[in-house]
Amino acid sequence: MTTAADATPPAAPPTTATHTDEPSKTAAQTPSQNTQAPPTPHPTPTPEHPASPPPTTPRTTPAPSPRVGPA
Repeated sequence: MTTAADATPPAAPPTTATHTDEPSKTAAQTPSQNTQAPPTPHPTPTPEHPASPPPTTPRTTPAPSPRVGPA
């Protein structure tokens, strides 16, 4: 009984695991690429970052103006 049970479980799991592992890895890689596709929208918000610097530049310009006046 022990020999039959020992030989049955190890023989079945290895075969199923190998077959499942191969398709699992292939399927896992496909979703991985899909996950990277959604992040693509991030490039859109990137243009907003450049817009942030412009507001900072005007602030620096008005600062020197008042300094030149009192000077």
